[in-house]
Amino acid sequence: EIGYLVDLVAPAAGERVLDLGAAGGYLAPAVTARNAAYTCVDSSEVLHGFARQRGLDAHLSPLQTLPFEAQRFDAVVAQAALHHETEWETIFREARRVARPGARLVVGEVAEGSPVARFLDVFVDRHNPLGHSGRFANGAFVDAMREAGWTVSADFQRAYFWRCASRSALLAFLSQLFYMPELDEATLLDGIREHLGGLRESPDGVCMPWD
Repeated sequence: EIGYLVDLVAPAAGERVLDLGAAGGYLAPAVTARNAAYTCVDSSEVLHGFARQRGLDAHLSPLQTLPFEAQRFDAVVAQAALHHETEWETIFREARRVARPGARLVVGEVAEGSPVARFLDVFVDRHNPLGHSGRFANGAFVDAMREAGWTVSADFQRAYFWRCASRSALLAFLSQLFYMPELDEATLLDGIREHLGGLRESPDGVCMPWD
């Protein structure tokens, strides 16, 4: 998922890339591997702390008021972050403000009404003590980009898999990623089967459908 998103961004050597709602800055290795500069911003003190611990150029700020001068970045990317936000147009306008003329915006998001949306808002919501309620990508989401001054050149849905070496490794990963501390393997497998169609086995381990 990360590699695919960064391939769409296509950062060139020397370019500056801004990651919106970056959490721990997990896109950083794929961006810096192309000799581009990586900057990230998140509104959560905890997630911002993870990025700072990794030595990244990380900033704590609401996405609606970015702490950067105008026309600083060559590309802006957001991975599965904006379904936690409500002011889409304001965020996209801020991204436009800090982007240079001709800059690219790439957003990876969960689609409204998709199996992944149901997995998050039903299964994760049930097992995360804090719950989960997403405002997922739809026509209004794309319209907000246009209204903020972006030209939408592509809008599509792509299916792929999250891969882990074993079922126990997948349980550990998802329990931490979505904060489901009491989740057991049987319950997880039932949830994946109900909402995502079940796991796929591979020579390298297990594959969970996602898109």
